[in-house]
Amino acid sequence: MNILIIGAGISGISCAEYLINQNMGYKISLIEKNAEVGYPQTKPGLIIDKALINHLDKKINLGETGCRRPWVSKSLAQHLARKGIQIHLRSNLIQNPTLSIKGAGRIIYLKEFNFIINTTHTYFDFKSKNIQYKPPQNKMNFKGGLTFESTNTHQPIIKVKHSDNLIECWYEDSIPEIENGWLERINGSFTLETASIDYSFEKGRKLAKEAILMMSESSQQIA
Repeated sequence: MNILIIGAGISGISCAEYLINQNMGYKISLIEKNAEVGYPQTKPGLIIDKALINHLDKKINLGETGCRRPWVSKSLAQHLARKGIQIHLRSNLIQNPTLSIKGAGRIIYLKEFNFIINTTHTYFDFKSKNIQYKPPQNKMNFKGGLTFESTNTHQPIIKVKHSDNLIECWYEDSIPEIENGWLERINGSFTLETASIDYSFEKGRKLAKEAILMMSESSQQIA
């Protein structure tokens, strides 16, 4: 069974990880529009259940409330690469004249895959525990930045304390000027419910479980 996962963020990678751990002979490929897994960062590194990343080959130093989100993405990607999962960067879906993927390497035709999971246009509702196939409508535009923990950051909506005496601060719409300036600027569009790394893991695993169920039902119908 050849499976294509669209989106190599934490949701897409955790979806692939769940599928490959089922030992059902799945051949999994991921496509990502960006040139690097984890970058640019568009969501906070907030993590509630730190056990989520304990299994990774490369240990990530966690701060009081989280870490750099790209570190988790990259560690997950490296973990999956060792399991034979391919990640195609700078790749997009195109129609020319048949639907295909065109990226930095070869063109990959969708007819090569038996099942496709799109993690980029789905939303996991924690309350109902269901996947909705539309993104949430109440997203906010956030501006964020990295600075030292001792800096006055003027009450950000989200603050993530890292392990290196840095904090990651997120504000709605605009970011304040601070003493000595920001070490790094980041931005993204999300809801407070979808901001955490935990959310991305749960979304990916839920999509994987739904995919397994759908593939099983399809096989039974063919049989």
